[in-house]
Amino acid sequence: PASASWTINVDLDQQAEGECVGHGWAHFLACTPRPDPRVGTQVVQNPTAEALYESAQRHDGIPPDEQSGASVGGGSKACIDIGAITTAHWSAHIADLTAALNIGPVVMGTNWHDGMFTPDTNGQIHVTGKVVGGHSYLIRAHDPLTDLYTIHNSWGTSWGTNGEATISGADLIVLLAANGEGWVGIKP
Repeated sequence: PASASWTINVDLDQQAEGECVGHGWAHFLACTPRPDPRVGTQVVQNPTAEALYESAQRHDGIPPDEQSGASVGGGSKACIDIGAITTAHWSAHIADLTAALNIGPVVMGTNWHDGMFTPDTNGQIHVTGKVVGGHSYLIRAHDPLTDLYTIHNSWGTSWGTNGEATISGADLIVLLAANGEGWVGIKP
């Protein structure tokens, strides 16, 4: 059976800022069926995404700046702080991550490889090349027939296909095995 597919009503663009955790959680909050109105429609310098990122850094004990990064778990605490979610569940296993998609989209935190910057002609990214850092993005769907997961990135609609790409379950397993994680929040 297919897992749920979630729709996002805004395509945020973090531009050159390292605020991907805030943008990943803001995309989570913007998903249907109950998009959080705090996210709004401002694509660049989205106030909710930036506030979630700064709060995640505080939870992580990181001095606030736009490039130091934050943990996805810190982002979940930031969402709890503002009452956008009541709790969050963590997974580093593909079966749990796939099951979580029935509850809501999954905010990921994984390594990002050179080969993931540009989707191939089929719109798929591949875990190839060297690790260039960490990145947070949203998984919003899974097709069990092809074992492809749809990710929604925070680099605007010019990246991939309108801001999205697919990634194989095999590649996600590689990313999860390298200390990757996925979080799903429970909206009130």
